[in-house]
Amino acid sequence: MRLRFSPLVRERSHTLRRVLLLLFSAIALGTGIATLACGPDFPNRFLVVGNSELLAAPRIRFAEELSRLLPTTTRFAAVVPKDRRDVYRQSRQVAEAQLVEALTQGGTDATRLEAIIVEYRTLREAIGRHARAQSVWRSQRARGRTVDPGPPRLEVVEVPSGLPTEFSIYLRGAISEAQGDTADARAEWQALLVLPVEQRSRRSVWAAYRLGRSHVDDNADEAARWFALARELAEGGFLDGLGLASASLGWEARAELNRGRFDRAARLYLEQWGSGDERAIESLWITTRTFVEGGTRTLQVAAADPLTRALTNAYLVSRMRSSVRNSATDPDPKAWLQALEEAQLEEVPGAFGFAWLAYQSGEWDSAQRWIDRGDGDAARVRWLQAKLWLRTGRVKEATDLLAGICHSFEVADGSSDALGDEPHDLLSEPARALGELATLRLATRHYEESLRLLLRGGHWLDAAYVAERVLTSDELLRFVDEGYPRSEEPSRDASSLSTDRWELLSGAPSEAALTRGLRALLGRRLAREGRLSVAMDYLPGPVAEKLRDYRATLQAGREPTRPLDERAASLWECAKITRAFGISLFGTEESPDWAALGGGNYEMDSLAEARARDAPEQLAPASFDERDRARRHRVDLAKRWHYRYLAADLAWEAAELMPDQTDETAQLLREAGSWLMVKDPPAADRFYKALVRRCGKTDLGREADRLRWFPRAPE
Repeated sequence: MRLRFSPLVRERSHTLRRVLLLLFSAIALGTGIATLACGPDFPNRFLVVGNSELLAAPRIRFAEELSRLLPTTTRFAAVVPKDRRDVYRQSRQVAEAQLVEALTQGGTDATRLEAIIVEYRTLREAIGRHARAQSVWRSQRARGRTVDPGPPRLEVVEVPSGLPTEFSIYLRGAISEAQGDTADARAEWQALLVLPVEQRSRRSVWAAYRLGRSHVDDNADEAARWFALARELAEGGFLDGLGLASASLGWEARAELNRGRFDRAARLYLEQWGSGDERAIESLWITTRTFVEGGTRTLQVAAADPLTRALTNAYLVSRMRSSVRNSATDPDPKAWLQALEEAQLEEVPGAFGFAWLAYQSGEWDSAQRWIDRGDGDAARVRWLQAKLWLRTGRVKEATDLLAGICHSFEVADGSSDALGDEPHDLLSEPARALGELATLRLATRHYEESLRLLLRGGHWLDAAYVAERVLTSDELLRFVDEGYPRSEEPSRDASSLSTDRWELLSGAPSEAALTRGLRALLGRRLAREGRLSVAMDYLPGPVAEKLRDYRATLQAGREPTRPLDERAASLWECAKITRAFGISLFGTEESPDWAALGGGNYEMDSLAEARARDAPEQLAPASFDERDRARRHRVDLAKRWHYRYLAADLAWEAAELMPDQTDETAQLLREAGSWLMVKDPPAADRFYKALVRRCGKTDLGREADRLRWFPRAPE
């Protein structure tokens, strides 16, 4: 009989992972929803957070809040460099393409065209090297590291002959600027702009843009004039392959900031963002941060203008629950709330943000006033209202209100901008609201509705707890048959099943992945209860085949009319199937086996145990019925990787049918014992003692007696 040994290294690796996981879990538990930053195997769990998250206001993200201010239409399209480490490459590529087009239309022969392009590329690369060298020099000088007497100089270059006029003039301006002669550069670019229209279609936007850039730091009015012209030319049909019209919005915003016009700069950055340039978000963030640090008078000015009011509030609320909040420079939120009150605002778009800030600052009455002034039908406003009612004990009214808005949410992917946000808290608003409602529904014994909400919100581990420990198997069977019928797609292989697990923990699984995951969970639960024939209809194809093998070998091993050696061989084969494939056949999705977490490689605190510890003051405690169900539906052998113990019992049953003092019996006892000897030495002890007692005359038995434990497996 050929026996297979599971390496101890694997067991020790799992043990180390569990230790590390427990360490990270302990750190994470203080943050409310237990989410770990080291990988997607550690999802959010709503059913263990208690009042902390039910009463916490939904997070507002800076970019998400400001997206409501974006213009509905955009005049320009941004062209963001694919490689931001080399922004000159894209410029060179676009410039060369336009030059080739111009030369071809002008009738330049192929040989001469190729020579011109080589010279042009050489010149552009020289200018690019110089620009990068200047950037490095300025950075070093700013840090006090440079020892050079002055900025780097541009190597001697000449404009290639044979270029179209607009290209020649533009390049002369670029060379002059690189050599530090700004006045000459401006003169060249202005000369380009007075050429006949038909001679400057490819470089007019570029020239106007460069003129604007040259004035940003010394003359905001002139910068604005040239940037406006660049946009006008782009709208008029002049080529803008680099998206300079969009970029000009950001540079003009910088010029406006230089003269203290925050509101004008903000509008320009918003338009730039609306054109598709995500870099404008960071500019808005930094600009708003600088603005709000201006003190009480600045807050009063900001409160009076709709745009600056929205920006200031978006900045502050995105900082309220962030670990990066700088209390030394950010204004006190209460000072901002006071400025808003003094502005005597009535009907205010975006009042939810003000209500949120008041709520998060502990100003409950102020939060209610802002809710009353805002759009009472907005889902987010009603959501915050529900939290205020929860805080005053109006749980049923809050639950009904929350139920009324959850249908209006479309579950998002949970992604967010990083500005001002905790990196570990990326739950979307719909996912959070659905999780809260599911928690409240579970507490009132609406179990199937709670499960449906958890699945819709992407809270897979919470859903697994309800499916495995709260619903009866027949209730779950009906729930799955009605809502998650078998798909017609072919059976998936092992790698696809693993991919499903990652997707289920992502927070936004597809309906197909949810269906496969829930059906597999049900199949394993039915298998644990011995309902093998029914279980096969729900397990994935490859797993169902293994369950058929398990059933066949188990039946053969327990058939009393068969010879003992055949029964022993069948039971031993059944034990090995259980040990090798137990996580897929019998493993629990949540505690104790944690099939959801990397196929059992990791573990977290048991939800059933956590909910059994609910304090009486919890708003949504586990009911007696829920706790009783969780107790009755637990695995009989509630130990980590419980199927290994099942496998060991089957191996023991096989060994009892085998003769003493044989190498086959000794090998079985040694291998079966190895399944438990690292994780649970006392449970493995019976195999060690049987190996010595029953097979003491074999080589393995004698070695076990000498070592007082299991011999090392052969390589």
